[in-house]
Amino acid sequence: MEIRHRRPFAKPWKIEEQGESFQIGDAAGRILAHVYFEDEPTRRNFSTRLSEDDARRMVQQILRLAGPDCQGD
Repeated sequence: MEIRHRRPFAKPWKIEEQGESFQIGDAAGRILAHVYFEDEPTRRNFSTRLSEDDARRMVQQILRLAGPDCQGD
């Protein structure tokens, strides 16, 4: 049985703030993840979104878990 290797996402990855979300993208421009946030407490309770600080920490943790060669500037 032949095992095909998938092409990895181009490194380094970068984080960009997009309105109410942080976007993780690779060097080739592919979007890998969105982490949404809401800083207004009442709206956050109804939407079950993270605060902006929590969302920022989450995307930073995703980059750490992906490995040191994925972390951009």
